[in-house]
Amino acid sequence: MEEFKNYLDMITATTELKEKTKTYVKAGLADQSNQKTEVKNRNWAMKKIIVSTVALAACAVLAVGGYAYCSTAVNYVSFDINPSIELGINAFNKVVSVEAYNDDGSDLILETDVIGMPIKQAINLLVKEAVDQGYMADDGSTVISVTAESNNEEDAADLQEESEDGVSEALLTKNIQAIVYANCSSLELRTKAKELGISPGKYKLIAILCELDPSINPEDCRYMKITDIIVKANEIISASSDTDDSDSGLQLIVNAANQVMNAKNNGNKEDKINSGQQNRNQNTSENKLDKEDTTENSGQKIDKNDKEKSSSGQEIDDTDKQESGCDQQQIREQQRIEQQQELQEKKQQEQQERQENSQN
Repeated sequence: MEEFKNYLDMITATTELKEKTKTYVKAGLADQSNQKTEVKNRNWAMKKIIVSTVALAACAVLAVGGYAYCSTAVNYVSFDINPSIELGINAFNKVVSVEAYNDDGSDLILETDVIGMPIKQAINLLVKEAVDQGYMADDGSTVISVTAESNNEEDAADLQEESEDGVSEALLTKNIQAIVYANCSSLELRTKAKELGISPGKYKLIAILCELDPSINPEDCRYMKITDIIVKANEIISASSDTDDSDSGLQLIVNAANQVMNAKNNGNKEDKINSGQQNRNQNTSENKLDKEDTTENSGQKIDKNDKEKSSSGQEIDDTDKQESGCDQQQIREQQRIEQQQELQEKKQQEQQERQENSQN
């Protein structure tokens, strides 16, 4: 600007013209500067708009992606009794989907909403509902199958453990006995299972059954209960001399089948004992009626003569002895029942310990 002023001083012109020219140039320069400032402001505003838009878009992408991540099943758990259900599990081990594979399964999930629950809590609720809907045998012979489905061994082991704990706690709460059959499988079985219209857990058991006996058609087994499949597989294993006893999968089936048979045998024994107890109670009642009749007859004989009174008194004494003998027999029988129950509980505990040791 100083150079420009010096240059103007070299020009021959009136002072008034020089001042006007100087004012005009300053105004032009100021206007140009203002235009540059406005351009910069507009650019900065545009940049802010662009940055805000990009940030909002990024947040939207993250929100959608996060929702998809949380709601997408990465592993599964099959839950089978006769109701057959598969639970989809997200990366946080929470249930994000439920699918029933038969009518009983549909009835079960109709009364239970397990979406969003941890897998342990979901299995616990399903077992309780199965008890309430009458899917558990009173003798404790029902098999509850839980199968963790994952291509990651650690995830499968964690899901299996959580599922087993959920079943055990539910049975304890409901004060009922059942047999827990827990194992794992890869996700490859899901495709084959869906083709057959059954849960992957049930499909794996049927596949083992068909491998033991190739003449068995998988289609014929799709409506079988889990308990019946396990018992059938154990029959084939017991009858075959070529079966590999060291196979952990087969050993799980054998252990479960033995528990089923023990439970059913114990149930039959209890039924017989209860039936015998009812018969003894009926005989005791009949003996009491006979005693009353004898007492009445003895009273009539007393009126006739003293000799008949003595005879009737002897009959009453014999009846009392007979009743006392029945009471003692009942006591002995009750003690025997209690001893059998204690022995059975001890056997079941030993079997469970062996099963846990074999799994470890």
